[in-house]
Amino acid sequence: MSTYVFKAMDLAGVKAKGELEADSKQAVSDQLKQRGLIVLDIADKHASRQIELEFLKTVKANDLAIFSRQLSTMISWRSRPRTSSSRKRSWRCARTSRRAYR
Repeated sequence: MSTYVFKAMDLAGVKAKGELEADSKQAVSDQLKQRGLIVLDIADKHASRQIELEFLKTVKANDLAIFSRQLSTMISWRSRPRTSSSRKRSWRCARTSRRAYR
């Protein structure tokens, strides 16, 4: 006998999931139908591994807004065209500021 993982729903629309031991998927389906459930999915237990990360399910709107703003800033800063005149200006500014501290 193998262990199967199932997802089902009753007539009221309430979802159910669990594990059953049976000889085949058809036997699991028959057992669920006897309970009055509508079968949505049946899989072998070893093949149905899913990674569920709880912290990814709830992202606050404020955190998402901050992330979006910061990502936008990084992208727009990186895509700014660099010209030789802007490099000269920044060099001049750095040079004049060094003079002020002497």
